[in-house]
Amino acid sequence: MRDMLVRRTLVALAPALLCRPEPSFSAATAFDELCARLDAPQLQEPAVAPSGARPPALPAWIAGAWRCRLTLRAFATPQGVQFIGAAGRPISEAEASAAETRSKIGSTVELDLRYLSGDDGGSAFEVGTSTSSLSHPIPAPTHPSHPLLQPRPPLTPPSQDRPFNTRSRLDAFAGRRVVSSCAPCAEAGQAVACVTVEFRGPASQKTITNSARLGVCGGGQTPAFALSELSRAVFSRRLQPGDTRNFPPILTDQETILLLQPSADGATATGRLRLVSYLQPLDQLYFAAGKRAVAISDYALELHRLA
Repeated sequence: MRDMLVRRTLVALAPALLCRPEPSFSAATAFDELCARLDAPQLQEPAVAPSGARPPALPAWIAGAWRCRLTLRAFATPQGVQFIGAAGRPISEAEASAAETRSKIGSTVELDLRYLSGDDGGSAFEVGTSTSSLSHPIPAPTHPSHPLLQPRPPLTPPSQDRPFNTRSRLDAFAGRRVVSSCAPCAEAGQAVACVTVEFRGPASQKTITNSARLGVCGGGQTPAFALSELSRAVFSRRLQPGDTRNFPPILTDQETILLLQPSADGATATGRLRLVSYLQPLDQLYFAAGKRAVAISDYALELHRLA
């Protein structure tokens, strides 16, 4: 019995034991705390970030285009299916929805993701300064191992291409093209980030990222990292000519927790993704939920570099 307990403890701690803190103490602490959120059976909703907070700086190796493979491993409703159903609808509908999600355990979704280099789209390679003003110009290096032909790090950290990734994710999970366009919000206010989605049907959605936290583990060129983002999606139907029905917006709050461990050469990465749903203040069971998770979906994740 004691050996079984020890084994379970080691399994639960495995993500945090990938490496020990070489960077700052705060970064290492954040990494361990975010890894713990990937295994916790119940979670408290993160706090909204202070006004004007910006997305955290991601490690340089993530810049580029990736093919992502997500495999659903587990689904849970920690407080019961009654918390995931629509207000006023029979609980049987919530039970059917949960059963349908569980039936997809083991299924895989593939999509493309993109992270923009922080050098404003400049070339990833740098040959050096111009030699045209020299009396004896120096020939440009040609050997691939020459230091001047090696990839240079971006001037600023890479960032997620949110419009591209949002569209890719929505289309992939729907199993077909459902997005007509996706772009940064015209005005993000004090949010960390914001994107607006126009669907192919008479609907639109604004996704507002209200907090983001990053933890990095290890040094070198390819450190593992964990990231948590809390977002609120506002889904709205557009009125059609002659349609006088009233469709109030649908608000949903979700935390996305990501753990990525890259290969030594940065060409692939493996990790985990956890999608955590919380109720928002307009939900009838908001106070009963106590700002705790009402649905948790866990995915295994693989990334393969495309560019």
